Amino acid sequence: MKRTTLIIFGGAALVAAGAGWQIKVVNLNKLTMKRLVDESNPIPIQSKLNTRILASQKFIETMNGAFIATTEFNKPIEIGDFVFESTAAVVTRTQRLRSGNQSGGLKINAALRTPYAVVSTGQRTQDPWTHSMEFRVFPITADAKHVSVPIPLPENPDKFPKFLAETGTDNQIIRAKDGSLLAFRNTTYWGPPPGVKPDWWDKHNIQGRPVGARVGTMVWKSTDGANWKQISFIDPMSVSSGRYAIPRPAPQESGCPDGCFGGFDRMEAYACPFTGAIYATMNSTGGWRYDYSKKPPTSADSKPAATHYLFKSIDGGSSWKMVAEFGAWTPIVITSTPSGRVYIYSNMDKEPMMAYSTSNSISSFALSAWYNVGIKDLPVGADELYGDRVYKACNTITRISGDSNSNMVRISYPITDSKGRSAVAIANVSTPSGDAQPTVTAHGIIKGGADRSVLCSAFVDGDPVAGPASQVAAFFWIEGTGTKGKADGEAVVKCRVYRGEKEVSNDVTLSGKHSPNISVGHYMGGGAFSEGGKAKFLLQWPELESQKAQVVSVPIK
Repeated sequence: MKRTTLIIFGGAALVAAGAGWQIKVVNLNKLTMKRLVDESNPIPIQSKLNTRILASQKFIETMNGAFIATTEFNKPIEIGDFVFESTAAVVTRTQRLRSGNQSGGLKINAALRTPYAVVSTGQRTQDPWTHSMEFRVFPITADAKHVSVPIPLPENPDKFPKFLAETGTDNQIIRAKDGSLLAFRNTTYWGPPPGVKPDWWDKHNIQGRPVGARVGTMVWKSTDGANWKQISFIDPMSVSSGRYAIPRPAPQESGCPDGCFGGFDRMEAYACPFTGAIYATMNSTGGWRYDYSKKPPTSADSKPAATHYLFKSIDGGSSWKMVAEFGAWTPIVITSTPSGRVYIYSNMDKEPMMAYSTSNSISSFALSAWYNVGIKDLPVGADELYGDRVYKACNTITRISGDSNSNMVRISYPITDSKGRSAVAIANVSTPSGDAQPTVTAHGIIKGGADRSVLCSAFVDGDPVAGPASQVAAFFWIEGTGTKGKADGEAVVKCRVYRGEKEVSNDVTLSGKHSPNISVGHYMGGGAFSEGGKAKFLLQWPELESQKAQVVSVPIK
């Protein structure tokens, strides 16, 4: 079956090979996209791309003199050596009581009976066989000292290698509705397949790993942040007939000198605090399909295939159902509103695009069309120096609605300012009851100071179990300067807090000046808690030689 993609750029058409996608031009402002039906996906998934831009640059951002954000500590907390692409969550005593752990676990001692944080680290070494990724647990105090907790991996019954998997960098850590923590990590796994071994199984040792290796998403659970148990593995071989688990052994098809694994990349995870459902999205790429009966094997495809999945769990992450499949855009971030509506959001061909659930129950799930939610005359963009990292770092989303009477969220996406530097646009998006174009209202623009570019940014939702605190969200970002090709310049980390549709706090500086020329990765994260009538946010980021954190607080309205 021939697979072709028709892509429209301002009225000019570019035809390129695709992964089973067919885009039919309806008019310049509206595209209909349909997943072709084949033996691996008998149910076509349809969605529309509506590229109308409704919001004007009339910003509604307002400052409230009583809504002041402050930092808790005189200087940032140091939480170990440098890692990039780390995420975080916060555990309080209330949560420990609710999850049945009053005395604390193996690593939780008296010093951690205050609220404490758990950071799921990204990469800190180029040798993944050392399994250097870990959990860092520390009390939220000015003089915090962290405890390193290893990530438990399934052991190999054949004894060598010791484990059936090795940890990858991409990770998320989230707090479920019951207060427990779930950690997600893209993991290279060579354990047994969920069904019959495919014909490629024993043909390739990608990057020296055992046969059958593919990248899936492993999920662990903890009630205290220190004792973890693996509860599931989302296997790329379990969906789409394993098409996207196929390895990519040849450099010309993978771009990797030693080949690339098939499977998942750039995963996101989200726990709905209203329904208790857990969601995960991930890009997935599979290699050429070969006919191994021929000598030498010949390829049946013109190029590797890619897609993107949305998975849902209704049992706390123990099992998963794939509820949607769509184009291979990266990343796709997630949030929800009190009505139970789920939103997924990404940058597609330099346009900020959103879809939302029109049906979401135990037995059914359906998505709306994809809609453009950008601000007029503010397309996605990034400066030349930091463009590669910014494009994959600055689309984030958080909820605004505090009750089920509305469905409103807030988004951010990268733009370029009048000086050509990377900045961030903030917009409110209100979705109707049915499948129709959302209303987009421009909120404001965040620019770096002193000619700095915004390099990486993220929203952190307020504490979902604390009532009014859940209606606020922190937005923090790294901004920096530099010269292309040189290790110079400086960076600082800043934050502001949003409340309701219009209110925004003052900007607070979280860090001292440091080098921006390390790789901050494509994402960063934090956790939230409530204490003393304040909504608080634990925010963490990488610096040249260490990982830092700070707490920002605002009064609860």
